Amino acid sequence: MDSHSRVGYWMLDTYAEKLEMREMESYIRRKTRLRLERLTLVEGDEKVCVILHRIYDLMTSAVWGNPLAAAAIREFEEFCFTNKHIILIDSLEGSRVLQQREMFNERLKRIHFGGKIAVPRTWQLESLAVALRLCDSFHSPLVFPLICKPNEAHGTDQEGLSSDSCHDMTMIFNKKQLKDLEFPCVAQEFVDHNAVLYKLYVIGKNVHVALRPSVRNFSHSFVDQHVITFNTKDVSKKDSRSILNFGPNTGEQRYETEEMLPVFQEIAEKLKKEFGLALFGLDVVICHSTGTFYIIDLNTSPDFTCIGDFRANLEDLLLYAVRCSNTGGGQKDLYNQMCHVATFNKF
Repeated sequence: MDSHSRVGYWMLDTYAEKLEMREMESYIRRKTRLRLERLTLVEGDEKVCVILHRIYDLMTSAVWGNPLAAAAIREFEEFCFTNKHIILIDSLEGSRVLQQREMFNERLKRIHFGGKIAVPRTWQLESLAVALRLCDSFHSPLVFPLICKPNEAHGTDQEGLSSDSCHDMTMIFNKKQLKDLEFPCVAQEFVDHNAVLYKLYVIGKNVHVALRPSVRNFSHSFVDQHVITFNTKDVSKKDSRSILNFGPNTGEQRYETEEMLPVFQEIAEKLKKEFGLALFGLDVVICHSTGTFYIIDLNTSPDFTCIGDFRANLEDLLLYAVRCSNTGGGQKDLYNQMCHVATFNKF
């Protein structure tokens, strides 16, 4: 097999099963001249021209102190450094940034978006003392209500097992409730969005938009509201029926209009270039009072199998990555590829 047509993948068993990579191997073999294979970083693996990896959960496990995860990351990074000719999906530098929400938010602020796109104000809260000081800050005071999230953006525990803790959210409405938070955490200004979440699935040039339920509006008059804790998987699944999904103006949103599509495309393209990504998910909400599109989170390991033509989209991405490798365009060409909205699915 020509090394210019070999593509490897390197990820945890759990995510390989989630993406049905074994079936993907057969699909690629039938549809193309590529060979898709799982890598173990042994002799011969350096002959691949592209690697699709999902290193993010291992990074989280290493942060929790798992020595096996840390060793696996070192081995993979050394392999990539030694074999710089290999194109990575996604870039290692971007992968490190995305592992922590604080680092992601700082980089996100640097991107120059069009007038319709914004990022909610965010604060890194290392302790209760820091949070209380920020309440009285002249330059950047906390603005309630706040959605508070764990620092780790991906879900594995110390043993490397899947965990939903990164999806645990706490919503607070006043200064007194800061004592109920677990520190450190990232606090994000809550944007009223009529309980409609736009989930973007980016697979190379293809952007798929799916509408999902979300948290209802909470205006600034809700200062006496009790602290709310929830897991986003209970609130924003397609069939969610959480009490948080229902309230004034729920679902009153312009679902799909022609002017929305280029905005979603711009968001996808600029995040691809900034972080070196080609396979990721995004959460976007639209402020009900201003019509501004707010980027509220990025997911590097979403369930892409909910996309009906996921395999065909991944095939396109791998073929394009191989082409970038063979023509010498490299990583830069891969992440500079223009995007278009391929599908738009409502509830």
